[in-house]
Amino acid sequence: VSLIEKVVIQNTNTSGISFEHSQSVGHVIRDSVIQGGVKGVATDISSGGQFTWYGGAILSLTGACFGIGSSQQQPILISGLLSELCSRLLTTNSPLEFPITIEGCRWDHSALNADGDMIVLQSSSLNLIGNTFGGGGPANIPYVRINDNGSLPVIKVSAINNTWLIT
Repeated sequence: VSLIEKVVIQNTNTSGISFEHSQSVGHVIRDSVIQGGVKGVATDISSGGQFTWYGGAILSLTGACFGIGSSQQQPILISGLLSELCSRLLTTNSPLEFPITIEGCRWDHSALNADGDMIVLQSSSLNLIGNTFGGGGPANIPYVRINDNGSLPVIKVSAINNTWLIT
């Protein structure tokens, strides 16, 4: 368990923060900034981990703000994020047995990847609650892509009180 608070991480080659063990759980990231580089917070490089994000910002990434992949069964909460100029908000690289909840976040999709996938989901549960996604243009409409090849468990996505602005 760790608390990462009011930390600025810039220009990394891979991930700004990475939790890579299935027993690495209970981490809290609060009011921190990750800027430049490939990925913001990752648990998808090895055997995973778990964290909670409160406040702060993730800016100017060529990859996803959050890359999730794990064999452990702990929920992930992302709350109060401000994100600008990142190609994706969230990716999961394997079926997961725990929910991911995103609430009260602003994600500017003006740097969205050309395929339009804001979220690439291979998880059993995603909750989008009270989010505002703004910026971008008509060619950059954000999508949630669910990769279901028939072998995944039933995927549940809840989207409550979201606003996606296309300018």
